[in-house]
Formats: sequence, structure tokens, C-alpha cells
Amino acid sequence: MAALSRPIDTSNIDTSSDYPMIEEGWHSALISTSDEEENKKGTGRNIILEFTIGQGKWSGKTIRTWLCYQHSTAKTQEIALKLLTKIMNAVGVPSPLKDTAQLHNKPLRIKVGIDGTYNTIEDVEPYTAQAKDLYAPAEKKEEQQDAFADLEEPDWKK
Repeated sequence: MAALSRPIDTSNIDTSSDYPMIEEGWHSALISTSDEEENKKGTGRNIILEFTIGQGKWSGKTIRTWLCYQHSTAKTQEIALKLLTKIMNAVGVPSPLKDTAQLHNKPLRIKVGIDGTYNTIEDVEPYTAQAKDLYAPAEKKEEQQDAFADLEEPDWKK
């Protein structure tokens, strides 16, 4: 038990979520950033991919996923490598992957799910004609990055 140095008044605190969930389903996106790190238990390595939604009311919103591509549990590693392979196929990056930057700024479609209080990436597929309106061809990386520069502020930020 701890006696507080002064009372804490929480009567005027808004407890609604500041981080609205992206609705489940398919969304056009691209991988905007990536990193690699050791997992928390020191039993493997993770690739962290950040996807940026490119269309609709969630435009500009990001979702991260952690892929445990090296892990002491074979099933965990298998799940991560399957999703990584699907991502690579969706954006046209051949195996072997040498740098996660190879995945950046290439449009794809992601199937967003909800797991408790956070979004998940459940599946991926190549981008469709619907996404072509937003994204430039893969050869024009500067234009792909600029595609996000003119986006209006999404509803969830207002």
C-alpha cells in the first residue's frame, strides 16, 4: 500500500480509446518501415514490418506485425516464414530476402484482423486494380512515397 503525496483526481479523464481499431477486412497498403531485433526472451529473431493503409477512411493509419523468423519453437517460426513468403510474393521480391528494405513502398493488400485490443495482419495478397489508382508503378519509388504526402487527415484523427 502506498500513501499518495497528493490525491489524484480522475473524474474528468476521458477513457475512450485514442487508438481506434482499423476495421477487419482487406485494405490497400504498403510496407513503410521495417526493422529486425532479438525477441524478448532471447530465443529468436523478429522482423518488424509497419504497414501504412493507403485508401479509405483509414488512409495513413499504420499497423505493425512481428514475424519470428528465427525461433526455438518450430511452429512459431513456420507461421512467420509463411507470412513473410506471402508478403514477398505479393510485392514481387524473390527469395532469398537480403534486406527488409526490399519490401518497402510496394503496394499490396492486407487482411486486417482484431485480436483483443490491437490489429493483426492475417493475410496478404498482391494489389488490385483498385489500388493502382493510388500507387505509382513499382519503378517510381519517389512517386510511391509522395502518394501519401497529399492524403487528407483521416476521420480517426479528427
